[in-house]
Amino acid sequence: MQLVRDYIEGGARVVSYEAAFADITVLGDTALARFNATESLLEADGSPRTVRYAGTDYLVRVDGTWKVRATTVAFLPEDDAQE
Repeated sequence: MQLVRDYIEGGARVVSYEAAFADITVLGDTALARFNATESLLEADGSPRTVRYAGTDYLVRVDGTWKVRATTVAFLPEDDAQE
């Protein structure tokens, strides 16, 4: 996460974010949520950048509210992008 913070602090900014859930599995007070996401960014120099990735969140229910406890991210190759 420090790399992401450094990237944003360096002047890049998120223009849009879209996520689509592949599936969510609930096991009592824990859950796994798999998703695919696309972020449109502006680099510090003003050039556009699109990042596509797949992620998995591990969630725990605490006092009736779901909290993300861990996230994994796998960046998708540019060739797999669907236009």
